Amino acid sequence: MLELLVMIGVMGWFSREANSRGRSGFLWGCIGAISYYGPVIVFGQFIFPEMVKEMVTYGNQGQFMAIGLILNIAVGVGCCFLARTFLLSLDANTAQNNTRFSGAPGDNSGVQPSPTQRTIDYLSEM
Repeated sequence: MLELLVMIGVMGWFSREANSRGRSGFLWGCIGAISYYGPVIVFGQFIFPEMVKEMVTYGNQGQFMAIGLILNIAVGVGCCFLARTFLLSLDANTAQNNTRFSGAPGDNSGVQPSPTQRTIDYLSEM
């Protein structure tokens, strides 16, 4: 339950950041949700249980559940910071490309962006 509340906060954070930069808040919010909840599920369901399965007993399982919850949130938020950094770097590259290629049509004074970069630019402007 706590992980879902954190995910909603992350979606709002990414959405506000996108709106302040003139980008699609919905798309960035979805990217934020996936960047948070994907690692949380993988770590919480597969990695953490395998790490502690031999140490958990009936008497200390509550403590391991609390540690698992804290680590899940920390892993998810860490991945969100990485995704946000990646999106901000793409946004900075897009802004740089837009100023570099703002000349007249047919002006080949600069290097044209690759098809992959044009796709990323298009998706980030949605």
